[in-house]
Amino acid sequence: MNQNNAHAHGTPSPTGSQKQPGGSGSTEATTAGPGMVGDGAPHGGGAGSGEQMLAVVIPVDLDEPIRLEQVPLERGARTQAFHTWVDGNFEVLHLDEPQASLYCNEEGKILAMPVNQRATSLLWVHNPLFHGRDVVNGPAFLVGPVDEAGEDTTAPAEMVNLTVATGTWQVQAALSEPAPDGTLQWQLLSTHTQWFAAYWWANFLHPRFPVRVVSAVEEELLAFWQFTAAMLVHHEGNWVGDGSEVPLLACRDLSDLATQVRLAGPESGQAFTWRDLCLLYSGSVGGSERWTAVRYDRATTTPSPRGLTQEELGGWLEYLAALTAEEWRSEL
Repeated sequence: MNQNNAHAHGTPSPTGSQKQPGGSGSTEATTAGPGMVGDGAPHGGGAGSGEQMLAVVIPVDLDEPIRLEQVPLERGARTQAFHTWVDGNFEVLHLDEPQASLYCNEEGKILAMPVNQRATSLLWVHNPLFHGRDVVNGPAFLVGPVDEAGEDTTAPAEMVNLTVATGTWQVQAALSEPAPDGTLQWQLLSTHTQWFAAYWWANFLHPRFPVRVVSAVEEELLAFWQFTAAMLVHHEGNWVGDGSEVPLLACRDLSDLATQVRLAGPESGQAFTWRDLCLLYSGSVGGSERWTAVRYDRATTTPSPRGLTQEELGGWLEYLAALTAEEWRSEL
């Protein structure tokens, strides 16, 4: 792909219907929490490792759903599948956060294939060097980054959640300077019920400041968290209406959750989520911060996590995330 092909076809537009994954040959993803792929989904294992490997196939037609396909483990069959999924010879582009490999048709522009708006949106957000400078023409698919042996790996669970799973999607921006260690504090800008709309908005905002798209939970759980947040913050003497004013910041993983909690300001009515775990800061009473953890439809008061180191906080969050529903209700 020629990066110098500046402004080739303009900005992808979030038009067309977004259908649920399915169809012949598609693979159902295992879930962790509402509509999300968890760590139980197949991971790693370059082709030839004997482990299942998945690809996210991205058709050009917006009315054709994105789907999961199993990647053949035999090298010849795998190469043929790659040719089929891009409708010809292929080339690979690298994505970040999470790391992934985006395959597209090497001759897409020469053959005048239509612009793949969804693949282009992903490319622009996850590799900003291409933003506004080039587009993906023709069908595409993505898998994980190559392993130490140079073999492709399965599509990252986070990328599957961003493109295939159900739920909501947040557009977040880093509006302040990075912390001394280089980490960014993210703020919620908008929430969307279609991932493509979220990516379109993120690409529109990208030239102004760093942006990212994070998969969040189903609207029903989101509404429950907002109601719980409103009640808890109101209980501390800070009225926040129906709870919609409490920003529920979805995080990419537990490490990101720990970072965002650590970087949060002193304002009451902040919530940080990862999958089905929500941490709410409802305010300070007598110099003591009030934090609540919400999971399995139950809220429990917890010590302030911000007095912990990043490592300690990460370990505590791993403990909370690993609890079963029975353990959550009996131990906390």
